[in-house]
Amino acid sequence: MKKSCLQTEYWIINTKLSPPSLPDEQVIRTQLLEQVSHSKGCKLTIVHAPAGYGKTTFLKQWYERQLNNHDAVCWLSLDEEDKTLSLFFMNIVAALGKGGVSCNSLEKIAGPGIEKMSVRSMAAIIVNTLEQFDQELLFFIDDYQLASSEVINELLQKIIFHLPENISFILSSRIFPELAVQSLLSQGIVREISINDLRFNQQETSLVTENKYQGSELKRLWDRTEGWPIACRMIKVLLDVEHVDTFSGRTTDLAAYITEQVFVSLAENEQKFLMYTAIVNRFTGDLANVLCDDNDCWGILERLERADLFLVPLDTEGNWYRYHQLFHEYLYERLRRNEAEKIPCLHNKAANWLFDNDHITEAVEQALKGNDMRLAAEMVDSLGGWRLIYQDKLDWLTSIFDRVKKPVLEAFPRLFLAELILMIKRGRPQDALMRFDEMHEQTNGFEHWAGKPLEQLIRNELELVKKLILEDYNDQPVSEDSLALALEHLKSIPDDDYILKALLHDALSSACIDAGLLDKANGHINNATTMYKETGFYYGAIYICYHRANFYMECAKLSKAGKELFKAEQITREYLDTNFNVVANTSAFLADLAFMKNQVHEARQLLDTTLDFIEKHDGWFDLYAKAYTTAAGVALATNGVEDAIVVLERARRTANERNLPRLRILCDLTEIRFLLLAGQNRQAHELANSIDITGLAGHGSGPDNLSVYIPERAAVVLARLHLMQNKPEAVLNILQPLAEAMQATGRHRLLVEAWLLLAQAAYDLNDDDSVERYFSKAVHISMYEEYKRPFVDEGKAIIKIYNFVVNNRLIKMHNRLYRIFMADIRQMIKQESSVTNNRIKKYDLTLKEYKVVMELVKGYNNREIASMLYISEDTVKYRLKRLFKKWDVSSRDAVIRKAKEKSLIP
Repeated sequence: MKKSCLQTEYWIINTKLSPPSLPDEQVIRTQLLEQVSHSKGCKLTIVHAPAGYGKTTFLKQWYERQLNNHDAVCWLSLDEEDKTLSLFFMNIVAALGKGGVSCNSLEKIAGPGIEKMSVRSMAAIIVNTLEQFDQELLFFIDDYQLASSEVINELLQKIIFHLPENISFILSSRIFPELAVQSLLSQGIVREISINDLRFNQQETSLVTENKYQGSELKRLWDRTEGWPIACRMIKVLLDVEHVDTFSGRTTDLAAYITEQVFVSLAENEQKFLMYTAIVNRFTGDLANVLCDDNDCWGILERLERADLFLVPLDTEGNWYRYHQLFHEYLYERLRRNEAEKIPCLHNKAANWLFDNDHITEAVEQALKGNDMRLAAEMVDSLGGWRLIYQDKLDWLTSIFDRVKKPVLEAFPRLFLAELILMIKRGRPQDALMRFDEMHEQTNGFEHWAGKPLEQLIRNELELVKKLILEDYNDQPVSEDSLALALEHLKSIPDDDYILKALLHDALSSACIDAGLLDKANGHINNATTMYKETGFYYGAIYICYHRANFYMECAKLSKAGKELFKAEQITREYLDTNFNVVANTSAFLADLAFMKNQVHEARQLLDTTLDFIEKHDGWFDLYAKAYTTAAGVALATNGVEDAIVVLERARRTANERNLPRLRILCDLTEIRFLLLAGQNRQAHELANSIDITGLAGHGSGPDNLSVYIPERAAVVLARLHLMQNKPEAVLNILQPLAEAMQATGRHRLLVEAWLLLAQAAYDLNDDDSVERYFSKAVHISMYEEYKRPFVDEGKAIIKIYNFVVNNRLIKMHNRLYRIFMADIRQMIKQESSVTNNRIKKYDLTLKEYKVVMELVKGYNNREIASMLYISEDTVKYRLKRLFKKWDVSSRDAVIRKAKEKSLIP
């Protein structure tokens, strides 16, 4: 070497230019090596993980693999003394030279005066030198975090950005280096290998423990070590047990090893730091300061991290840390043995610091671990108590309540309300309302609570929760007084109390829909939507989607209803993870919507598991009404009226269990309707008389009960009953004023059915103009939204009406959408009829004979059957005679037995 050139032996430690020696028994990272072997075009690979994850081992295996393939490689191990730019530059030069790169020009400048060179000049000369090298070259730099600095980062990133295609750099670092390579990451030019890649998989864990563990034991062992290579190697040396579950940070040999090799060598304040911070699952320097009553914990933390002391950073900023779980268990056990009396106080300190810094869940957990139930309750109460349920904290709140004693909870009004709502969620709405009334009496009308006067704001809150939630789940009627009270309270709620205002608008929207006041309902829905968005209360936002969807379904705007339910699904997936209760609720609404469109198969699929789920969890009248009536409608369409009645009986059981009187009445009305559609008029008439359907239909709404839900449906069912009894004038008297009222308020869902019945009544009265008017109104409302089910339910009667209208040129036949819609209806009616027809034809029956069999199995005699089917007794005898011959039987009982054998009836 010329005298003017830098003599590298004076300033380079040659061992830094080769990989360090490692124990012979190493697990070859085959899968990881295969992953990086396809690295062509990758300028930089960053291997970053905490200590003990085998970064150096992996880099050496990669280095040796390249060397064995006769590829050019360079190695550079860094330490803290390499932080100066000039020394880092000279290290690069020396490593390149050892790797076979001609560095004559670099060596000439790598001497005195190099400090005066700019970063740009250094980068340029290195890149220019590498450009002359025509082989593939991998340059490995180990422990980059030890030398990393702003100026060295700048030099390296300039080199990386301008590297020739045949050169790649590989860095290992405990933290992700501060290199401006984000744009290259997105281009695939920079690759990242992190903890998840470096962890041993189960196969590698098995290899390092010499295949001692297999199957579930290996899985548990892998979970305990978290795939941490150094921990897996410790197991091989230390562990000689039959059961994996006995391996922990408290294992005698492991604890002795940690004590001897790690713990006793630490300063007293470092030992204290480790033990005290072991009471939490994660910690930061500020939290450690509080736990240790020391202001130097950040410094201790930095020293411990440099010492590779089983410390795992949880973010790239180095703010939060945790211990490897085995070391964490060791530390907590040492604390328990040496300073057990301090543990409750430490938990209390941690709880208060975490709470003050908005780490709420962890704060409450620390209070509970410290057995300070009152502190935990105070924290939950200060966050809003029951309001947390509507912030997707239901499961968390439930777990807290399961661990805190009831007297402690009931010392706080908002936690008392939360307890009641949790009762509802567990399907006990009656118990919740009863407990509320008991507490109301015990506290003298909520004048005091736990021996102290209760402020008016909390008293209002108690009253609102009763009116908005408890009474709603108990299906209490909407009244003028309750609406007025809610509106009055709305004015008194503080402006920043978004959740209570949102819930109030939410409840008012539901009440207004129930009362048929759709315009007012829409206003409250909009207000609630805005407030839920403002506060990010996604659980409440989903229920507003339900209300808005229900609003649109009542208006027969099915496409808009579908969008709202799709939005509910999106919110659930994005924010509520796997909240199956909400998923089931959404499915019930979607099934109702699908059935309105006559998508029977889709509705059945949506309801497949929904009924089971909503019966076990909380539900309210409107949810159950949609779920059960849709399920019964699907059963009617696919299997017949008997199966539909089975579903309705199931609904009645739920109505009795949940104290939902309207649901019981709705089941009766639905059954009457289905019996009439199936032609079983006598049974329908008997059931109608038993529930006083005329009284239900004529009751209407009043100041004490504004709900129009039952009276209007009862009126429509009563009109259908009159139609089947050939009383068209009675149909007009009932439905004409009702239709006008529903049309005025935009409630088109039930209105379509009313118009179809009016069209049939007008047809019976030979009122051609009215037939066309009512029928066309129903079609025009429905055809744009694919609202088909009411038409299909009417069956052949609708086809008869349509043919009459067309044949008499009472509609404009150039309306193409009208014709397409009715063609679909005709086809659907034909398909649905064929379901029953195919079932009947399978056993060589006619539809008329099938109807006789259905009445016969119910125990009716010939005269009663004739009355049911509006035929003569002789006709019944004739059909039975033909049936005896077809089935080769001679008695009525034999017919019943045959029908059951053939599964023709349940």
